[in-house]
Amino acid sequence: GRVLVYELMPSNTTLTPSPALSVHPTPIPSLPSYSQPSQLVHTFYANLVASSNDSRSFGKCISFSKDGSTLAIGSPDGKHETSPTDITGYVTIYKYDGSQWLESRKIYGVENDDRFGTSVALSANGDIIAISAVNPLLSRASYVKVFEHENEDWIQVGQSIEGADCLASTDKGYFTFGSDLSLSNDGRWMAVNALNDGGCVLERNDENEWTLVINA
Repeated sequence: GRVLVYELMPSNTTLTPSPALSVHPTPIPSLPSYSQPSQLVHTFYANLVASSNDSRSFGKCISFSKDGSTLAIGSPDGKHETSPTDITGYVTIYKYDGSQWLESRKIYGVENDDRFGTSVALSANGDIIAISAVNPLLSRASYVKVFEHENEDWIQVGQSIEGADCLASTDKGYFTFGSDLSLSNDGRWMAVNALNDGGCVLERNDENEWTLVINA
């Protein structure tokens, strides 16, 4: 799997592509630019490739910060770094340093078949990320975790959230909870969807706990 990054630039701008972030000697493909009526073009900029041999679902979901300096890429079928027999899933977070995309951190799921990284959402400044682990084929409930970037590390903020904590229904919604996510610009509000089985809105309080505001 790979994710291609384009930047919207004036048509006469020359931009040097960022190198591929990969352990594989994969050449950057020759790709066209896409013209816009306003004389702006989407210029190919970076070729981000999974940095492990297991990249089957790399790019299943992506989220950009509002200023474009942080990018999160989900790999829900990815193997755990220290336990390669466990398909926990993971999310790779990249930071743009002004000239290239650098890997900031990988955040892994907990158990085999968690499918951590099914959905991701970044705050406006890219320092808060919500990640879901959704596997509707399992009997255990899906969950959502939120992390914040502090002191060059990503620290979990508040408790892990399951469908049973939020949803009004008592059936399949528990297992599809986190199918889609959205964070407010400041990362203090979060909306979580459970496909056709409801959803909820949560707020982070001053003690960094997530409290239910709306459920359906």
